[in-house]
Amino acid sequence: MCYYVKAKATKAELEKRFDAEFADGNEQIPEYENVSGFAHPKLPVITCEQPGKIELIEWGLVPNWVKDERTAIDMRNVTLNARSETLFEKPSFRSILKKRCLILVNGFYEWQTNSAPLKRSKQQKTAFYIGLKSNNLFALGGLYDEWVNTATGELCRGFSIITLAANPLMATIHNTKQRMPFILCAENEKKWLQPQVTEAQIKSLITQYPDTDMAAGELPGQKNNRPEETGRLF
Repeated sequence: MCYYVKAKATKAELEKRFDAEFADGNEQIPEYENVSGFAHPKLPVITCEQPGKIELIEWGLVPNWVKDERTAIDMRNVTLNARSETLFEKPSFRSILKKRCLILVNGFYEWQTNSAPLKRSKQQKTAFYIGLKSNNLFALGGLYDEWVNTATGELCRGFSIITLAANPLMATIHNTKQRMPFILCAENEKKWLQPQVTEAQIKSLITQYPDTDMAAGELPGQKNNRPEETGRLF
């Protein structure tokens, strides 16, 4: 899965790397060393509707058919991720055909469960930070949707990060569920944002990023600091 990311880049760095401009040039962008999806931060995102613009969109997708704020609050906690295997089956993710996006990050965090825990004790977990060997910014593939808060009239948008089966590196780190976020190769980023694509074309792009181009490092003193994963997928 992917519930924690590092998104710590300047406007200039993001605009240069992704060949796009911020939609609101005066907006202050937050920089996160380690932020949880359960906090529903706004992260820099490029959508297929505006492929030349970088926008701040909230982490946690709320489908457009949601009618009330209470349902929206509950749902965004369980749509932080979208499993690639069931993208086209889940009602919450129907927007995949028309509303795909890039989530712009430096890296992400995952926890490794250590073997042979002591009886009656919690399993020990070790935190890892994962990025690219190049140390470059990169894009996670996702989808987004928007809904209208009927109580306020506000148009709200949120995204979900797509996950898939782990590559060998991530299978070693995320050694219980063996999942990883969908990382796009730079040459496929614009393809992911193309507006007119078929289900087959979308599926062909969702592939494991090569672990030979990834780097992972253990975080000293970061054991058992991960909150319980409470999300389930609609």
